[in-house]
Amino acid sequence: MGLDPNRSKQLILVLLVGDIVDEEHRVGGQRRMLTEADREEISRGIAEELEGTVIATRIGRCPSVVSREISRHGGRAGYRAVAARRVAAERRRRPKLRRLDADPGLQAEVVKRLRAGHSPDQVAG
Repeated sequence: MGLDPNRSKQLILVLLVGDIVDEEHRVGGQRRMLTEADREEISRGIAEELEGTVIATRIGRCPSVVSREISRHGGRAGYRAVAARRVAAERRRRPKLRRLDADPGLQAEVVKRLRAGHSPDQVAG
């Protein structure tokens, strides 16, 4: 995601202003979302009892991407490509309520501490 070593400052700013686009959701860059065809290939690979690394090679993705996809959507016993696509689309929906917007108490506390001169590191810590 390109976060620098001073990550906590960026995280506080993200909470205050908005979200960073996750690497998995970049289009036209180094990364892309899994397609319906990718998910179907994962499903076929599971049915053939292939290792995740073999499935990953077939779809041109990192093994960790395949492993996370399978884990998020029912594991090897319950993975279904159509259901996985539906759930992933729902999770990507925008606008999403940010944590600070959802919790007025947390938002007030963060703003209070920042106005009091605390650094984002201190507020996050």
